[in-house]
Amino acid sequence: MVAFIVIDNVFYNIVRQQVDKVAAFHNQNTYHDMKALIIRIPVAGIIGACLGSLGAGIRRLRFAKH
Repeated sequence: MVAFIVIDNVFYNIVRQQVDKVAAFHNQNTYHDMKALIIRIPVAGIIGACLGSLGAGIRRLRFAKH
């Protein structure tokens, strides 16, 4: 994810011309800057991975055999 963020920001001039990034930017109304949208994708993935790990840990503690 860090590599994704770094590459997208270093090569921002190229990334902002990609059709899928442009389409995603035009189909949303939350962000007014394309760079904020590009950063949102990996950050959402990192948050999801953390919450999934937390949920798995809670389940393991709750249903552990005593």
